[in-house]
Amino acid sequence: MHKDVLLTENRFSPLDVPRRVHKTLRRYWLAITISAAFVVLFVGTLFAITPKVISRSSLGPALLSRVLARHGLSIESQYFRIGWTTPLRLSGVRLTGNSGENKYFIGQIDSDLTLAHLIGLSSHSIGAVTIHSVDVHCKIRHDKCTLEDDFGTILNTNKSSLQRPSGHVKIQRIRIHVMDETTGSTWQIAKSKLDITFAGDKIVANASGELSNPSTDDRVIGSFEGSLTITDGTINAKAIRINTDIGSVAFDGSFDRTLTFAGLYSDPINTLETLDGVLALNVDLPMLDAAIPKRFPSLFHLPADSKIKSGHLFATIKSNASQQKEVTLGTSPIIIRSFDADVAIEPLDIQATVVHDEHAWTCDQFRLESQFVNATGAGSPTHGSAKLQLNLDRIATMLRPITRLSNNSLSGAIDGNFAWHETGQDQWQWTGEATATNFHLQLDDEQPINQKQAKWNVDLCGRFRDQVMVELRDANVTFRGDDLNLQAQLVRPVSHPTQVSHFPLQIEASGGLEPLEHLLKRTVLEQSILSELHDATGTFTAVVQGEFGRSSGRLDKATIELADVGIVYKDRSLSDPNIKIAFDGNFTWPSGDWKATGCTIRGDSISASIRGQADQQDLDLVVDWQCKLDGDQLKPTEPKHEATTKSWQSQQPTRWYRPVGYRFTQKHAIHNQHIEGDFGGKVKVKRIGNKIVYDTEISGRDVSLVESSHGRSDAAVATSIASHHREPTPGRIIARAVSDSPKERIVWSEPVLKIEGVIQYDPTTHCAIAKKVQIAGHWFSSTLTGKANWKNQDANMELNGPARLDMHQLGQRLSRLAGTPIEITGIHQAPITLNLQRTAGGSVGFDLSGELKWEAITSSGIKIGAAAIPFRMSESRIKIASTKLQVDDSQFTIGAEVCYRPGPVIVRLDPGVVSESMKLSDETSQRLLKFIAPPVSRVDSVDGCFGFELDEATINLDKPERSRVVGRLVIERANISLSPMAKQIMEVAKKVQAIARDHELPTTGLSQDLVTLPKQMVEFDLDFAVLHNQGVKINIGDTSVVTRGGVRLDGQLNMIAKVPRTALALSRNVDAHEREHAHASDFIYLPISGTIYNPVISPTGVSNVAAILSNRALFEATEH
Repeated sequence: MHKDVLLTENRFSPLDVPRRVHKTLRRYWLAITISAAFVVLFVGTLFAITPKVISRSSLGPALLSRVLARHGLSIESQYFRIGWTTPLRLSGVRLTGNSGENKYFIGQIDSDLTLAHLIGLSSHSIGAVTIHSVDVHCKIRHDKCTLEDDFGTILNTNKSSLQRPSGHVKIQRIRIHVMDETTGSTWQIAKSKLDITFAGDKIVANASGELSNPSTDDRVIGSFEGSLTITDGTINAKAIRINTDIGSVAFDGSFDRTLTFAGLYSDPINTLETLDGVLALNVDLPMLDAAIPKRFPSLFHLPADSKIKSGHLFATIKSNASQQKEVTLGTSPIIIRSFDADVAIEPLDIQATVVHDEHAWTCDQFRLESQFVNATGAGSPTHGSAKLQLNLDRIATMLRPITRLSNNSLSGAIDGNFAWHETGQDQWQWTGEATATNFHLQLDDEQPINQKQAKWNVDLCGRFRDQVMVELRDANVTFRGDDLNLQAQLVRPVSHPTQVSHFPLQIEASGGLEPLEHLLKRTVLEQSILSELHDATGTFTAVVQGEFGRSSGRLDKATIELADVGIVYKDRSLSDPNIKIAFDGNFTWPSGDWKATGCTIRGDSISASIRGQADQQDLDLVVDWQCKLDGDQLKPTEPKHEATTKSWQSQQPTRWYRPVGYRFTQKHAIHNQHIEGDFGGKVKVKRIGNKIVYDTEISGRDVSLVESSHGRSDAAVATSIASHHREPTPGRIIARAVSDSPKERIVWSEPVLKIEGVIQYDPTTHCAIAKKVQIAGHWFSSTLTGKANWKNQDANMELNGPARLDMHQLGQRLSRLAGTPIEITGIHQAPITLNLQRTAGGSVGFDLSGELKWEAITSSGIKIGAAAIPFRMSESRIKIASTKLQVDDSQFTIGAEVCYRPGPVIVRLDPGVVSESMKLSDETSQRLLKFIAPPVSRVDSVDGCFGFELDEATINLDKPERSRVVGRLVIERANISLSPMAKQIMEVAKKVQAIARDHELPTTGLSQDLVTLPKQMVEFDLDFAVLHNQGVKINIGDTSVVTRGGVRLDGQLNMIAKVPRTALALSRNVDAHEREHAHASDFIYLPISGTIYNPVISPTGVSNVAAILSNRALFEATEH
């Protein structure tokens, strides 16, 4: 079959060839046409469906992300639409920046970008973009917004022109949430619009919006508007206005793009160097105070409850191309509320013109004006000068309501001049002087500082680097005041000085001790053991060397001379006409570490030498000392007293009064004690292990404990008082008058006193052990051991041991104190126990118990036999247990309590029977019974016995007239010769007999030489220096005479004698029976005055009796 075909074909003629070629070409073109049609159809289809594929796949966002990635941004969207001619639209967009911590949510983005832009036809042009509903969350960190980290690439205009974006972006309904990481506060910018144009080398932005605080229900607190043009290195601002409830800011001008909020806060001068234009600031201070509570009180040291009620702060900065800036700062009157009072701070006005060149700033003019301060100045960091004037009266007037200053707490005026200049490369010298006139300052309860005129001079020289002092090379500070002069000079340079640096100084000072004390109390003494020093008087000169800081320092050398010194330490005063102090070593405060190679104190009344070291690691001190104490050394400080009012007697007329049961109350006198004598000794203090050992030797001569009384006390005043009863009562004392107390009295004295012993103290347990502490005096010696404990400032010590008492020497001590010879015999040995207590308040108390023995005591003719009396003694009283004493031939039972501090010395006897069947003698009659029973005083012979019972006995040894004794005299029997008073009564009777003329006076019973005292009990009381008895019955023959009344302790009499009328009857014979049955009213009363030694019966009483006796009718009438 194939062969036939080939044969047939071979039969074709040559004319068939073209036809066949044409046919073949036609077939080729058909194939090509069909293929091209398929290609065009495919490409067209692909071109048509590409936008949909890009919009509905991740390819489109990837292309957009490629464009934004050049600017450091990535994008995610929920809807993406774009076409070859259809502009870009996105919705549900979320942007992510380089920082990765900011959040950007966008509702919709419309742009004129097409698919060709995304493919790369114009990759750096963003076209026209409209953005709706933007929600941004960012932070403020270190005064910088984190948005700058995300948009730094877009805002960077330093790129080449090919890389700079171009286009226009319009953003509507922006909401930005800002959180401050430091404070945690949040802010919100809402209802804002932003229009940004990217024009190659510059970016122009127009913005407006509102500022709110989410914590206050989105209340609008501010608004802003303005325009910014950002170029390569500058930001041009036009009509920038920011208004808040705190204040407002307005700016027109330009500033460098390097300006930041952090730089503006840390270095405002250099930061504002780039400012060119006008910046105006207006701050509402009450709103600012409310926004940052308690910041203003702490900043200006005001009370915590202070509030600013009204006031504004204004500031303006004007700058021009010449770098000259005019700064104006001012305030309106500021009203501050504190302590329920308003204070008005007067307006301030500050103006300054500053110029900046290529090296530094220069202030051509500075002026501060106000009613309380004025200042002017000019200069640069290399040279300049300033003047300052302060009116302290105006300052005190303004600040008094909020600082609680008293009316005279701060006053005066201060004028100052200051200058500085560069002396070399990086070296400056600063000089200044100030003068205070009529200066007065008082803080709290401290002593006021008063200076009529005081001058300060300061001269400093140092090296600066980068505006920081790296070395203080020289310093000289001088102060000249009314009574204090100081000069401090830097000894060697100080590198990098700060407020806490120590400065090596040599200080020369002179003047009064009082201002020096006030100065040291605020520095050195405030935290040392000498902080209790106060009320210093006298003058001084001193030269000291050391290192001194703000609250600490070290003293190396000191030479001090004091004259007419008066210093109070705690409640004790020290005075000396001349003291010299030399110190060489180290004394550091506030630690109190001490190291002295030589420290001496030399004065007229005190001297000491201290050697050794005392610090936290080592303690080894040796102190030798001597002091002479008299009434002016170590004396308690005397309190100030108010003027005493006039006595009651000077205000009342003299009248006759009946006794009443009240007394006028007077203020008690104030009593203090101090020690006098010559003392000396040595103290060795050493730390051994964890214990401190005190080896002490103290000796004293003529030692006395002296008590001082300050104020006024009451003294007895006698008043003659007549009673309306038929039997009149002698006058009694019913009031006390104000009189001065004795200024001083010796409580106890010792001619010789010596103390030696070793005390071991453990600081960890606050326990001390005393080993064989020997205490010896002229009449006693004892060796004591024991221990002591400390807790905080309380201390308790218990010592015990044997004591040896020389009673003869004790008697001599008591004789000098009592003013009466007292002879005691015997040497006594017995154990004693001593407890000492010290409280946190500084008071010291003790409790001494033991037994007091003697062989015999003789005083004022009274002999007391051997006895042993247990006693207990404290710092204020002595308690003696009830003891029986053999006094002459009688026995006494006595128990007593002696209160000797504070004075006066009071003895309280225990109530009860004191003695029974005591023999009556001439001595007892003269010393004791003459006050209770004056008729038995000054007699030639006595015989009998008596006893005493006491209900109350309070005896004032310093002022006996203030004693009070109530008791009974029990007379068992007594026969005595006629006393002067009994003789006076008989003489009266004889005078009456002579007056009676024709009547004879029976003198039976009235002519005896002896009288008797029948058995009786006499009630008596001693009060206000008068001893009253309720009646002493005396038998003269067969007639009984009763005397009663009062006897003053000085012997003055105010008594009456009751004589029976029957003994004087003249008109008729009176038998014995009638005489026995006479009525109690049948008596004649004879007033007795004068003294115990010279009694006087009133002549008026004798005349009255004689008149009655001479008139029979009148006598008989008076009988009935």
